[in-house]
Amino acid sequence: MAHSLIQTLKDEDAGVEAVGALIARDPAIAAKLLQLANSAQFGLPRGVGSIEHAIAMVGMNKVRTLPLGACLCGSFAAVAGLDTQAFWKTSMDLPM
Repeated sequence: MAHSLIQTLKDEDAGVEAVGALIARDPAIAAKLLQLANSAQFGLPRGVGSIEHAIAMVGMNKVRTLPLGACLCGSFAAVAGLDTQAFWKTSMDLPM
């Protein structure tokens, strides 16, 4: 799934609907996207509940990092002592 999302995101003309449909098929990536959109970085008065709205808030550039981060995080799961929360925050350029 991450591979097809990465391929779709390479297309500069990929629409929010197409990207959102692919993200919706992967619960881990969808959860990270919604977590990012609802983070204090964006300071919204109410939560973002839809994937399409989250994509619009976060922007396609940051969305492009999500599938790669998900793949890498899965690969690093066996690394002892890795703080996966810190890894995600760093990869998404969020304050620690």
